[in-house]
Amino acid sequence: MIPISAITTPVATSADLALALASTPTVFGGERSVVTPTVVNNGPSDARNVTVQDSLPTVPLPGPVSFIYSDGADCRPDDVNQNILFCSLGYMAAGARRTFDIYVLVDPSVPAGTL
Repeated sequence: MIPISAITTPVATSADLALALASTPTVFGGERSVVTPTVVNNGPSDARNVTVQDSLPTVPLPGPVSFIYSDGADCRPDDVNQNILFCSLGYMAAGARRTFDIYVLVDPSVPAGTL
């Protein structure tokens, strides 16, 4: 007979993450704009190493917006494609909601309302 202390039972975990984006409603060339992602962990499990990937507009090249900084998450541009951002949120408990801001600079040549 196997002692109970020697029995292990694997436990499956899963987290259902949802993402919503909000941004500055009117964007003008040469100004700063803010994108505000909100991530919700609908559970049932906690989520570890949560990372949000976002793509900044790329046309016209080199891109009509440039990443400045983030607040509430550790965001960094990809090493190769600078228009792709990776924002690390780390650990999120089931039921948790995280909102953060991504600040970008709109190229002065961009006509109002085109982004």
